[in-house]
Amino acid sequence: RHSRRAFREIFEAVSLASQFRIAAIASVTVTLIAVQLVVALWDSRVARQDALELANDMATAIEARVARSGPANSLDGLAGHRVFIAADLHLPTGEVLQRFDRGAPLDGTNAPGSPEQRPVAPASRGFAHRVLQFLALQPAYVERTVQVTPQVTGTLGLLLDHRLAWNAAADRLGQAPIVLI
Repeated sequence: RHSRRAFREIFEAVSLASQFRIAAIASVTVTLIAVQLVVALWDSRVARQDALELANDMATAIEARVARSGPANSLDGLAGHRVFIAADLHLPTGEVLQRFDRGAPLDGTNAPGSPEQRPVAPASRGFAHRVLQFLALQPAYVERTVQVTPQVTGTLGLLLDHRLAWNAAADRLGQAPIVLI
């Protein structure tokens, strides 16, 4: 309260023209900050949508690759994209045919049949988790059915990094000081 009163006294001590300038500058500054926040949230949404579109495109490409040459090395194309945290191609029994893990060591400990091989799955399919995924507060999960052989159907699970959406928002907010100048 004391600081607010002191600010008010200083503000009232300046001329009316200066008060108007201060008020105009403050309103423009607040408006620019509000616009920057809205645009940053929009950039976050667009980055999330782009990641989901890339996941769907990659799932279609993987499905075609599996149909053409089988499940071996079907997930190799994911390594070139930062958006994918993990992915797998697994059977309904839970057996993992092929796995990609961005953080996995390259020493073969994550080879098919090893104990570390369990299907990639979302944390939960509940409403709260779907809201968290929509807000990019937890990784998104995309699942697609893939025909492994004419008699066997498998599931392709892709786990998408949620931090890329917030990186896009942070990049936009990093421009705020430049906009205010």
